[in-house]
Amino acid sequence: MKYDVSHCCGHTQEHVLFGPHKDRDRKLVWLADRPCTDCWRESNRKKREEANEAAAAAAGEAGLPALTGSPKQVAWANSLRWRVMKPLLLSFRDETQGDPEFRRFITWLRGKTDSRYWIDHRRARMDLATLPIMELIHVVYSGQPGEATWRDHYHLYRESLAPQEGAL
Repeated sequence: MKYDVSHCCGHTQEHVLFGPHKDRDRKLVWLADRPCTDCWRESNRKKREEANEAAAAAAGEAGLPALTGSPKQVAWANSLRWRVMKPLLLSFRDETQGDPEFRRFITWLRGKTDSRYWIDHRRARMDLATLPIMELIHVVYSGQPGEATWRDHYHLYRESLAPQEGAL
């Protein structure tokens, strides 16, 4: 059944609801407390733009190279890359410390300047802020289930080295 709902943003929008009347009434109250679809989309767009700008600024301050691609790709990829690189950069501020192989891995990730790389690998979980760094290193080197992100990126890194290692 069609209902005209006055949303909290002041706009009125038509909604089609099915099911028992008690559920419809509850849904109508819930919808009235939410912004209309257009206002909700605009709000989300603004939040994404702010997050993308903040990630680009933080990446610039951290010394990460600029990304290449279309403006939309670069904006999105900056957010994706920063989600990956932030915990690493915070944990490895002194690049003379730590395992040399892991430092090379970080350097390899820094060199990924094509927006497409970060967008293509966005499905990997990147929330390592709560993961202790020693556990992160264990996940990368052990290949055990866990944060697939780092294992996946590490395997890509190792594959990129394979022709060079075979030539030695």
